[in-house]
Amino acid sequence: PQFNKFTKKRYFIDLFNKGETPVEWKAAPDAAWIKLSEYSGSLVADKRIWASVDFGRAPAGGASAGSIKILSGDSVFIVKVTVLNPSESAPAGGKLFVEDNGVISIDAADFASKADKKSSKLEVVSGLGLSGKVAAVAPANAQSFAGKNISAAAPYAEYPIRVFTGGDARVVVEALPTHEINAGYKLLTAVSIDGGAPREIEFSQGNDEDDEVWKNNVLRSSMTGEIRMEIGKGPHTLRLWGVDPSVLVDKILIDFVGMKKSYLGPEETIAK
Repeated sequence: PQFNKFTKKRYFIDLFNKGETPVEWKAAPDAAWIKLSEYSGSLVADKRIWASVDFGRAPAGGASAGSIKILSGDSVFIVKVTVLNPSESAPAGGKLFVEDNGVISIDAADFASKADKKSSKLEVVSGLGLSGKVAAVAPANAQSFAGKNISAAAPYAEYPIRVFTGGDARVVVEALPTHEINAGYKLLTAVSIDGGAPREIEFSQGNDEDDEVWKNNVLRSSMTGEIRMEIGKGPHTLRLWGVDPSVLVDKILIDFVGMKKSYLGPEETIAK
C-alpha cells in the first residue's frame, strides 16, 4: 500500500518466528521519513510493527519510494515503501475525499453541501447501513424522478474529490437492500461530475426470498449499482442525486485500479 499525505494512514509489518527459540531482529529504514513503532527486539512468536511517514521530511511533489530492511541472523527481508506527498494541502475546515491506493471511498451521509428542492430533499438518517448513517430522500413518499429531468427537479448532495490517477473509473454506489414503493418507482440513484448530466444507476435486487441476489443483499445488508465514468486527474465535485425515495445510500466508491474485495469495503478516504 502507498502512504498518502491526505489520509495519513499507518500500515503494519508482521514478523513471525518459525522456530522454537527466540531470535533477535532489527529494522532499518533507508530514509529518515520512514518511521516505525519499533526498530529491534527479541522475537518469541510474532510481532506487529507499525510503519508511518513523516510527511514534513518526505520528498514533496508526487510519489517517492523507500524501503525497510529487516535483519535476523543471516536473513534479510526487504519491505518496499511508497509515499504520495503532493505539494498542495487539504482545505482548512472543509471536506475533501481523496484517491488513496486507487480508490476514493465516501460515506454518503458525509456530504459537504446539499441542495433541497420544493418537493423533496436529502437528509441523514442515523443508525442504518454499514457506515452507521445513510443519505435518504425525504419525505419517504416523495415522487420518483426516474426517466424525468433529474437535474432540474431532484435534490442532490455534493462531495469535493481529488483524483491522482485519472482515467476510466468504476463508480459503485452501495445502498440498503430495499424494495420499490410501488410499480411507479424504481431502485435508482444518479451521479454526476462537475455539473455534468446525471448518470442513472440502477440497483440489483431480487423480489423473492428464494432469489439469490435478494439473499446475498440481505446477508450483506447492502445492494449495489455501478457505472463507468471517465474522470481526469485533479479536483472535482461529485454529485449524488436523490432520484427515488426507495433508495437509502450508504457508500460511494470510485475505483481506478481494481479495488480489493472485502465485506465492508475500503474505509472512508477523507483528508485529515
